[in-house]
Amino acid sequence: MTKRILGVLLSGALITAMAAPAFATSLQDAKKEKSGIESNIKEVEQQIKDMKVTKGNLEDYIKKLDSSLNQIVDDLGSLEEQLAAKEQQISDTQEALELAKEQEAGQYEAMKLRILYMYENSTGSQLSMLLEAGSISELLKRVEYMSAMSEYDRKMLVKFQETKEYIEETEEKLTQEKTELEEMKSEVEDRKSSVESAIRKKNDEIERYENDIADAEQLKEEYEQELAQMTQVMKRLEEEEKKRQQELSNSGQTGQTYDNGQFAWPCPASTRITSDYGTRYHPTLGYEKFHNGIDIGAPSGSSILAAYDGEVVSAAYDSVMGNYVMINHGSGLYTIYMHASALYVSSGQKVSRGEQIAAVGSTGRSTGPHLHFTVRLNGSYVSPWNYVS
Repeated sequence: MTKRILGVLLSGALITAMAAPAFATSLQDAKKEKSGIESNIKEVEQQIKDMKVTKGNLEDYIKKLDSSLNQIVDDLGSLEEQLAAKEQQISDTQEALELAKEQEAGQYEAMKLRILYMYENSTGSQLSMLLEAGSISELLKRVEYMSAMSEYDRKMLVKFQETKEYIEETEEKLTQEKTELEEMKSEVEDRKSSVESAIRKKNDEIERYENDIADAEQLKEEYEQELAQMTQVMKRLEEEEKKRQQELSNSGQTGQTYDNGQFAWPCPASTRITSDYGTRYHPTLGYEKFHNGIDIGAPSGSSILAAYDGEVVSAAYDSVMGNYVMINHGSGLYTIYMHASALYVSSGQKVSRGEQIAAVGSTGRSTGPHLHFTVRLNGSYVSPWNYVS
């Protein structure tokens, strides 16, 4: 978002910064600059308003996420209690299971002894024991004893089987319940993780919007400061224009006029065009913008010549244009030469076509030694190819 805002708005700031010193010679241009800055301020204000609305929507959504997270935390707490209870139940059951296994082992040992006894006291021995009874009463007692022993053996076998089945069922049930609880816990933790992740992302978005808003508000403040400066420039230009017109009227002179002559090539050391007039991708700002002149790549120190006869309006330094010269050729026609390493003329000086006025350099906002050559006609940039070849 920040790059998009700055990409749109800094293009206006670039044009303003590049032209500010030169524009101080044209009241019409200054008015255009003022209008452009006011438009930029309105655009930034709308961007700030839109971003604040989006930020508010994100904050509302985060409140809903927080509510969901609170519910999930409550669910996790309840589930943790259930897990703790189930784990205690499992622990208790495992103790009972261990006891049952001990009983199973004891029953197994008793069964082995009983089987050994039954083997040693086969049916013949039992019959002999009955026949040796001294009386009917003793015989009945022996029959009752043998019957009781058989019933005991049967019950022991049933009890052993029941214990074994109990152990198997309990182990299976405990394993299933534990698995179900672990799955429930994993599902709730996944939900918690998902909501926490969503909250983190939304908080990151809010932070980005806050940074974007801060950047836009700073840009707006810069535009407002520039607008105030431009207002002062316009007041000064109005006074200067009145004074100039009065002086011309008093002396009976008229302003310089362009006679439609052919321009000289401004950089005889090179004809290599590194960036032509028109829309281009700006190498230092990183977005597309209108390129208002032609860039001629040349060695640093190469001569820069006046394209035609005229009067130097400005020869100064600007943070964007670097060292630059602006020449008035009359009839609303101006040429501007930027990024020079040295200036050889001064404001108000008369120059002739082909006269050396500066040297090629890379001052200001530049990516390497070159001459940025622009032509303005009646307050607008026009293609230099209309005047040079």
